[in-house]
Amino acid sequence: MKKLSTYLFLVFFSFSASSFAESIRDLEIEGMSLGDSLLDYFSEKEILKNQPYLEMEKEDLFKTVSFYENISSDIYDGVSIMYKDKNNKFIIHKLKGIILYSNNIKDCYSKKNEITEDLSVLFKDIEWENSEYKDEDGFFSFSRKSLEEGNVSISCYDWSSQITDEKKWTDNLRVTIETKEYTKWLSAKETIYSD
Repeated sequence: MKKLSTYLFLVFFSFSASSFAESIRDLEIEGMSLGDSLLDYFSEKEILKNQPYLEMEKEDLFKTVSFYENISSDIYDGVSIMYKDKNNKFIIHKLKGIILYSNNIKDCYSKKNEITEDLSVLFKDIEWENSEYKDEDGFFSFSRKSLEEGNVSISCYDWSSQITDEKKWTDNLRVTIETKEYTKWLSAKETIYSD
């Protein structure tokens, strides 16, 4: 079982040699790392086309782009990326891989535990911060590690039946890596953290 768990982790994250645990920038989701330019993976036209319009982001420092239909992945059903606005290089500050669990939230929790266990081996000296909360939208479970250069989090979103019916949202697992700069900006906005 340990081999399978490690294999699955390596599928989720690629890394380069021994520097893995030294820098969050060595973690990859779909081949992308923090600090990379989105232009190395997508054209500017694709980036702008897949940028959802959100009123709260209109004047923000960071912008979101999400790819679902136009990614070919054996692992993720979608990726969401935050980059710094007004920067023509589209430098990545947050990466999120999303796996959908339609009517199967128990598998989400199982996969979340598997990934956090594997990451614990690589980042031994750093404790996980675990939290859960429930509201009218659903039940949410987070495990997060704060590293020198940023954060890693694994989370399960178990949407309420009302949200699922109204918004057609699907329960999901999120594997997220983000820079310290992004985290500080989000904290300064005094908004509820949403990975």
